[in-house]
Amino acid sequence: MANKPFKIIDDLQVGDNVTIDNTTGDITTSGAVASGDATFTSLRETKTAPAISSGVLTLDCNVGNVFVVSLSEDITSVIFTNVPTDAYGMTLTLVADGTPRSVVWPASVKWPSGTAPTLTSTLNKEDTFVLITDDTGTTWAAAIAGQDR
Repeated sequence: MANKPFKIIDDLQVGDNVTIDNTTGDITTSGAVASGDATFTSLRETKTAPAISSGVLTLDCNVGNVFVVSLSEDITSVIFTNVPTDAYGMTLTLVADGTPRSVVWPASVKWPSGTAPTLTSTLNKEDTFVLITDDTGTTWAAAIAGQDR
């Protein structure tokens, strides 16, 4: 089974009807489970570093939800794979290699005012973006979390 984007990293007390698989992080329930608010004392997201191949950047949502990409060429296509059917969010950080680069975003990625940001080109500087979908990736709301940092 693939890694889950979120892992519970502290001890979690649960009732008799809840099971947590310590290997995968899957939570399953059986019978009646009390409802209410849950409080987590810590949560860790899964970071991965996909590479650009022939201009294609593939972001596999089964692998993680924090993607750090070292730019080595222009990105002519961004492909999202294994997008969950529930709401899903990711952080994408692009690390500059000192050469001006560009990204051709798919039409499904919607930027504020309809304009994608220009990437930072200064060596080792980072641009970080947040992308969120609630329709299995048909539409991604995109925002700038930080640039030239």
